[in-house]
Amino acid sequence: MVEVTLLGTNFARTEKQVSRRIDGEEWLGMQCFVALRGQTVLELAAGESAPGIAMTTDDPLRWTCSSKVVTASLFARLADAGLIDLHAPIPGYAERVTAARLLNHSVGLGERAEEPFLAPYERVAERARNEPHHPGFPVGQQRRYSSFANFAVLATLAERATGRAFTELVNREVFARCGALDSGFTGEPAPTWIGDSGSVRPALGELIPAESLGAVFPGVGCSGPARELAAVVRGMSPHAEDRPRSAPEFVTATAPFVPCQRSGDTAEWGLGFVVGWSRFGRCASPDSFGHAGCRSSLVMHDPRHDLSIAVIGNTISESLVRSERVKPFIPAIYDDLGL
Repeated sequence: MVEVTLLGTNFARTEKQVSRRIDGEEWLGMQCFVALRGQTVLELAAGESAPGIAMTTDDPLRWTCSSKVVTASLFARLADAGLIDLHAPIPGYAERVTAARLLNHSVGLGERAEEPFLAPYERVAERARNEPHHPGFPVGQQRRYSSFANFAVLATLAERATGRAFTELVNREVFARCGALDSGFTGEPAPTWIGDSGSVRPALGELIPAESLGAVFPGVGCSGPARELAAVVRGMSPHAEDRPRSAPEFVTATAPFVPCQRSGDTAEWGLGFVVGWSRFGRCASPDSFGHAGCRSSLVMHDPRHDLSIAVIGNTISESLVRSERVKPFIPAIYDDLGL
């Protein structure tokens, strides 16, 4: 295990969670990053990035659905620049579809808009234009989580508004602003694995279709070290020096959050961020915000303490029983810090 700790803090509870995931063979490898008041207090890598290769804190990991915070942060910048009206209807799509409603999942795109999963986003956005909306999720009234389609539409909207490629926009307006220079939406995905109990196999070709190699996935496809995922989210905090002026609208609760009903989670949506999520733990302030992804990533920022946390594993469980691999880290970190 590679670990860097500052301030003399003993992260015994956090290390116990690491051991449970790695020694228990739930994850092949993982990273954990914690910053308090903008200063790193823990940066940890454990396990393997691939069988036989030790994980380091610099290795890129796939952020899965936590990637949505990047696209959301981009739209805060575009709104500040007057290039996007978050609440204006988007031409060519169903009435009342807006960027804000795409970001908070209140559009209700039909099932086929999400398929084929991980197709090039331009193709998905065009399909979403022509697909009927789900009758049980009226636009602006009900929320239906979109893994990919909503963010494919957002990427094409950003490109039309600016005349620039989506990847160029996020590199310039999000990653460069927060110093996340080793992260990005690339066509070469970070090594990701599927499995449980020590038996893992590559996600590429199974979870990630081989024909999608080289495509960009705005809702799920960002890769980078855990510290840079944390930096992106802190960039929307009131403690960030270069915070977008429109950030409060993105990280303030505006609508109920309805995840998998079996999870029992409670939370609300901002725009592209989950706010006050019970998954953030008992000690997090109610205005904490962030995201999670595919049973393998979680990022949050607690403005009350100026605390940033990112935990990423490189193995996606096939079992819902093991889907809570990330959740116990947050209360352990709060306990270790005495917060």
